[in-house]
Amino acid sequence: MRRAVDALATGSEAIRVRLLAAEESFRDVDPETDLVTELERNLWHRIASSLVSGGADDDDDDGSPEAVAVSISALDEDIAVLIARDMLRLYELTAGGPDDSLRWPSQRWPNDEREQPDRG
Repeated sequence: MRRAVDALATGSEAIRVRLLAAEESFRDVDPETDLVTELERNLWHRIASSLVSGGADDDDDDGSPEAVAVSISALDEDIAVLIARDMLRLYELTAGGPDDSLRWPSQRWPNDEREQPDRG
């Protein structure tokens, strides 16, 4: 989901273009193994069904990337924004808390005599 959120949050393109880029990563999420709670799985299914809601009402649609791209291009802009919001919410639900071990250590030049802040 991180790559999907990156596409949504950091792009400067129109919402449909960012949503299409996010969908490529969203497609890699397996709701049965990657999502823990029923709420997460329900939200994933709502996003997945919304992504194809702009497409043709054709029973032959297999959810292929091409069909999803056509569907996203046909979405109303307000609906596209709501889908993007749901993707961000799903990421928020599934993302773990910050890992303190990944923080950059406070580093200074060897001759810097200023007092180091207490991080404890």
